[in-house]
Amino acid sequence: MDSYSNGFYEEEERTLTVFNNVDGASEEEQDSFFDSYSASASSSPSSLCSSNWHSERLPVSLHWFRSFSLRLHDNSALMASLLRPQTQFRAVFVLDPWFTETDKKFGANRLKFLLECLHDLSNQLEALGLKLYVAQGQTTAVLAGLCQEWGVTHLSYQKSQEPRSKVEERTISEMASMMNIEVEEFHNHTLYSPTELIKLNEGKPILTFKDFRTLLSKLKPPAVPISSPSTKQKYNEDNIPMFKVQTFQIPSLASLGCYDVELGTGPWVGGETEALKRLDNYCTVRSKPFDNFLDCLFDKTSLSPYVRFGCLSVRHFWHYVRQLASTDKSKMTLVQEVSSKLLQREFYFLVSSQVPNFDTDTQNPICIQLPWEFDADGLRRWRSGMTGYPWIDAAIRQMLKEGWIHNLLRESIATFLTRGDLWISWLKGAESFEMYMLDYEPSVSCGCWMKSSSTAFITGTIEHYNPISYGQQLDPNGDYIRHFVPEVKNLPKEYIFCPWMAPIEVQREAGCIVGTDYPHPVVDHMTAGVICMERLKSFMQSLSSHQTNP
Repeated sequence: MDSYSNGFYEEEERTLTVFNNVDGASEEEQDSFFDSYSASASSSPSSLCSSNWHSERLPVSLHWFRSFSLRLHDNSALMASLLRPQTQFRAVFVLDPWFTETDKKFGANRLKFLLECLHDLSNQLEALGLKLYVAQGQTTAVLAGLCQEWGVTHLSYQKSQEPRSKVEERTISEMASMMNIEVEEFHNHTLYSPTELIKLNEGKPILTFKDFRTLLSKLKPPAVPISSPSTKQKYNEDNIPMFKVQTFQIPSLASLGCYDVELGTGPWVGGETEALKRLDNYCTVRSKPFDNFLDCLFDKTSLSPYVRFGCLSVRHFWHYVRQLASTDKSKMTLVQEVSSKLLQREFYFLVSSQVPNFDTDTQNPICIQLPWEFDADGLRRWRSGMTGYPWIDAAIRQMLKEGWIHNLLRESIATFLTRGDLWISWLKGAESFEMYMLDYEPSVSCGCWMKSSSTAFITGTIEHYNPISYGQQLDPNGDYIRHFVPEVKNLPKEYIFCPWMAPIEVQREAGCIVGTDYPHPVVDHMTAGVICMERLKSFMQSLSSHQTNP
């Protein structure tokens, strides 16, 4: 490194300063900056250096793609590395054992979606004359090895908003410091940086949505998304020999221990290309109300899986719908829907950044410690969609098959598992969501589970939940149940939500004998529901005199 001039290091400092401030610029300023910066970088004599592996090589600027930043558009960290002068660019994704370890925290459908995202990202980089190197192993160890082997002097990545990633990021930062590697972190996974929001609130905690909304009134709109890399620009990549490239290929599902028998048949295809294509369709479909609620339950337009994997930038999503509404007032309903969902997500990320152990109930200061019970058989039946309550089973089976269910269905199965009927800890349900839900994000999911189980974020009266009548209100004819629970599809609508109440003659005629073709209810809701509600009320009353809950 001593062989480079002082001017090189001055250029590094200038680059860091500019890139760290670019997110706050207007869209026109950003475009102008990247155009001029690209021109200066490409006109540098260093851009003419040979990429031959054995020739004298420039230092490498490495971008680390993460499982929530798999896109080219609105990716500040990517552009920081891609346009850094007097360096050559490489991009890597590390497939950590966490994705494929034996306890299967990352289910087959989620893993398939991830690999599709990587293939799409790889194709897009190839169109720019670049490569995506996919390495397997423990993340910190892999990055340390590659940085040493490749001569990396700069590392950029999108910073995680999840508390569980703090240790990993701190370890990587320490590793980089020891290796004299400059690290650039960027906040692009949420509309606002939680750190900046807390700072704006003078360091005072923001633990209720009411306080969050008050804070929002003081904020400027989210920063406009930055430009994507241009196919007209020649980027300076340092290629490695083909025999080494073979070790950085995207693996197959089978090689990771997942086989077709484990996969569902959901409508979701991973990748940024698919996300942007679906964005147009989403805006068209969601601009007008659904004809009936059944259409919501079968809806395939959701973009939440793409937001979770970073295939779709939340800033791009936010500004895109507003741009549509600026010329078409009929899109204002769409703006309200998107704003509500993204801000709810933003709120949970904000709270999780302030609350230690947010993703568990142990030493979590905002989570009420209810005396949950562990019913192994009840949990097994809930997880497999065999509770004997068709509304609950249909929702579980859709989740297992497709990796996504409507928010009201999530609320139904979460309440049933916890305070509604089974009195099992919300953590057990969150584990299933982590395995199967394509859009699972720990902070958001755990926040919703605490709310559904009435262990945090309680507002107003806690309502009694009925897994029969609730479904009947949303799907009077039981069409959703008939689709996902075919065992009961021939039952008349007055019995399809409660098959055990059908006379035996009706059961025989429908070809569904309860206890043979479809299970008996795991619990009697009329009894279990009342007991759960009384236990919850009793516990809340005992806490009300000395504990405040968000």
